[in-house]
Amino acid sequence: MFQFTKDSAVVRDAWVPLILAGKRTLAEVPTAFNLKAAVEAVLAEIVAPATSEEK
Repeated sequence: MFQFTKDSAVVRDAWVPLILAGKRTLAEVPTAFNLKAAVEAVLAEIVAPATSEEK
């Protein structure tokens, strides 16, 4: 079965930038083939370093 990864183009070059720009929400990401889980993983990596730097 096909699986998206954090490095998949549709994850890194489409959904993540759209969410960060406020044009789409995480709720709008399709769950097909783990796309939503891959997007969540990338967003967690982006948010976690920023959060830990604030401490």
